[in-house]
Amino acid sequence: MSDTKKATAGDAIVLSGWIALAGTSKIAREKTEELRPRLSATIHEACIGFDSDVHMDIEKEIVAGQPVKHTMQCGKNGIFGSLWDLGESLGTGLEVDMTKIPLRQETIELCEVLDINPYTLDSQGCMIYVTTNGSLLADSLAAKGINASVIGYINSTAAKTVKKDGRVRFLEPPRNGGRK
Repeated sequence: MSDTKKATAGDAIVLSGWIALAGTSKIAREKTEELRPRLSATIHEACIGFDSDVHMDIEKEIVAGQPVKHTMQCGKNGIFGSLWDLGESLGTGLEVDMTKIPLRQETIELCEVLDINPYTLDSQGCMIYVTTNGSLLADSLAAKGINASVIGYINSTAAKTVKKDGRVRFLEPPRNGGRK
């Protein structure tokens, strides 16, 4: 984690990679027998193959030339836990649009079968960046084949929220030390 400059309200939060891949892969391996009758073989195989697709060397080069104020790797507490930790480490609030968080369809299907919240699954391999120009960073990463999007913004409150379909959810501190 690096904190090179103070984040301020309006700074963009950029996420690179796909959330929950590490957790999806681990669960797919551990629960093969339970999943076999309820999930197609093609989707199950894809889930098993989701290892953290990390492009750290390429990302470091790209980020070095950007106005990035803070960098953080997502962890075992999923994207929700990582976003909570981001706000706490910066001493700021944040507002995230859940529809902008990149989530693979295979992960959604596995989570539906097992009744698991994908936003709490291990998301190691994803990176969160706070920057003054989120579109520039996301576009620069995408140009090198790295999935990236602006998922939200730093705000001037202490609230850490995610929004979807006009509904607001307040993030809470991670409780369980990470899920798969």
